[in-house]
Amino acid sequence: MKKILIVSGHPDLNDSFANKTILEETKKLLPEAEFVYLDKLYPDFCINVQAEQECLLRADIIVLQYPLFWYSAPSLLHRWMEQTFTHGFSHGRTGDKLRGKQLVLSFTSGAPEEMYRYDGPQHYPIDDFLPAYKQMANLCGMEWCGYVYSGRTVVCQPPRCGRIGKNERKGYPPRTSAGRKAERIGIEPHKI
Repeated sequence: MKKILIVSGHPDLNDSFANKTILEETKKLLPEAEFVYLDKLYPDFCINVQAEQECLLRADIIVLQYPLFWYSAPSLLHRWMEQTFTHGFSHGRTGDKLRGKQLVLSFTSGAPEEMYRYDGPQHYPIDDFLPAYKQMANLCGMEWCGYVYSGRTVVCQPPRCGRIGKNERKGYPPRTSAGRKAERIGIEPHKI
């Protein structure tokens, strides 16, 4: 069986609904996977490079789970990549330690999927924000395995929001693409 490493790049999971829930549900589905919570390990951004590279070496599949902040991963996850994906380890003439490993992105955004289109409010589809990650995989000899995107993950909770939209049910998160996918495989969407 392939070894899976899931790296949580959320800067504060205590302040998260979607990423926290995704990680909790994934842990139930993949109890043998290794989970790294960067916010708990490195609130000061001082990455233990040797420990993190050892995690990467053990993995066959690397999943980066994070919220989309300003069209990219949060700074904590970027710092982790900058520190652990080093010349001579992940790339360069002798840097072949990640070669052949699979890379998957799993990210969330508050905005719904339909906003990410050339003619939409975000002006670009989600795919247009991913070339740096695809190139990172390419440079490191990793197999780019795509991404899982969960949009519209902001939960509307009265009284902060004046009304509940037609696709939102009181007490449950808004319908998301992940929720629709979950319904198709038999998971209750409010548990995502």
